[in-house]
Amino acid sequence: MKIRMRRRLVGVLVAAGLGALPFAIGGPALAAKPSGATFNPNLLLQGSSNTAEPSIRTDRFGHSFVIGPTGVPAGCKAWRVTHNGSSATYIGQPDHTAGGGDCDWAMGPQETSSTISPAPTDDDLAYSSLTLANITTGKSDDGGNTFGPPNVYSQQVGGDDRMWMAADPRLNSGGFADIFMTYHDVSGPEDIQMGVSIDGGFSYVQNAPIINNTDVPVG
Repeated sequence: MKIRMRRRLVGVLVAAGLGALPFAIGGPALAAKPSGATFNPNLLLQGSSNTAEPSIRTDRFGHSFVIGPTGVPAGCKAWRVTHNGSSATYIGQPDHTAGGGDCDWAMGPQETSSTISPAPTDDDLAYSSLTLANITTGKSDDGGNTFGPPNVYSQQVGGDDRMWMAADPRLNSGGFADIFMTYHDVSGPEDIQMGVSIDGGFSYVQNAPIINNTDVPVG
């Protein structure tokens, strides 16, 4: 009796396995591997032959903004690239040639402060341009069509090098973008400093070193 029961159970299990086989075979096919990524043809930015180490940020409309240094005191050159990458427009030198050692962007949300005139039409586009003695800063609220006057002494610590910028994705209570900048104070004591802007990237307040040479010795 036990042997018959075992045979029946084996038969049921085998039949169940065979019955499920057509469903497995006839089920949906595995998705094909995606094709390789494609890119537009290279785009040469006109007038960029004397620039180096570009920084790129993209606004919510898909426009890419490129900025690159040409050396001190020649300043930084900037371009706006179309969403599909097929063409670019030279938008000048936001720093008015007050800098050019290094350049960087930060892209914040479109500002809403009633103190900004004319009213913003695009995301906050803040730039920085290194003079070595200090860092020149400024901003655009209209997609790089115009920039306000440059702030040629934006940091409280002089003797600076290689700054990097980032924006808070949310506006502050005043309707401005908060911009954060880190840089190396090469004049001493060789710390990594941070300046914070609460007006979209024009003026900054020193927020003390975030890396000091006691905790992280100079290499």
